[in-house]
Amino acid sequence: MMYKRIAVTGAAGLIGSAVVRHLSQYNNVEVAAFDFPGVQDLVPGSQVPIEPVDVADPKMVKILESIQPQAVVHAAAHPGGKSLREPIEDVRVNALGSMQIFHWCEKAGSHVVFLSSSSVYGEQKENKIPETAVPNPGTIYGACKVACEQWLRIFEHGSGLSWTVLRPFATYGPGHQPSLDQGIVNILLTQLLNGDRITVKGSLMRRRDLTYVEDMASTIVQMLFCKAAIGRVFNIGSGVAVTINDIIKLLCDALNKPISGIKIIEEAGTVGDSFSNVADISQIKKILNFKPKFGLEAGLKELIEQRIVSKGKAIDLQ
Repeated sequence: MMYKRIAVTGAAGLIGSAVVRHLSQYNNVEVAAFDFPGVQDLVPGSQVPIEPVDVADPKMVKILESIQPQAVVHAAAHPGGKSLREPIEDVRVNALGSMQIFHWCEKAGSHVVFLSSSSVYGEQKENKIPETAVPNPGTIYGACKVACEQWLRIFEHGSGLSWTVLRPFATYGPGHQPSLDQGIVNILLTQLLNGDRITVKGSLMRRRDLTYVEDMASTIVQMLFCKAAIGRVFNIGSGVAVTINDIIKLLCDALNKPISGIKIIEEAGTVGDSFSNVADISQIKKILNFKPKFGLEAGLKELIEQRIVSKGKAIDLQ
């Protein structure tokens, strides 16, 4: 199953930009890229131009009408790490903005791949969380994602909307701007590159499932073209648990920084941040024979090399 014209929202972000790069490798596919006003002119690492538009702006609908994509990969989102501080903006972008995309796809007969989030699960009892787990979001961001998933089902039942929901677990790699709000690996690396002090909100023993962005994007594109994925929900992750403490150690090793010289400050956790968030990936393995290509150490090294080059720092990573 192929689409000749595909729109990607959030195309300047970590995952969205990688999806555009992967789609650009298909000679018979035209890609239209969108992100919020103020981002760069081109999708990072490609020559695909970005149309600056807010997904919640009515202008978004007019643009979709003009280009008529046969499928939309909806990756745009207000960051989950800001949702409690900026709840109205979170709902405006993640709920209203998504509804605009879904409603247009429903009327136009276009397929939509919605990037939901592992945050929909919240606190769960399972060591590895299956797609059948009852959503239990502890954040406004996660609650918006749950609502969006349900809206897609309603549109399907009401008018036959074609959709696939993907729930990415923690994703890392080149493409994240240095930040203390978005992406656990990004938050830790940002602090380590700025000094020898890390503040961690929550237990160092929290468990996460990390996937390198190129593995994530490759899987998203495969699911976009997979007929068997229509009308279904899939986790995307590595299926391997790693603690926050382990991530810090691996980053220090890759940076040649002795962890003994790092002051780690453990603070109270963030509201809604679950202790364990690790994917059961048995379903996506069945449909795609999925297996991540990047191991964690190799992926972290690639990220650090790219981050250091972008900052103009020379650090020996051998």
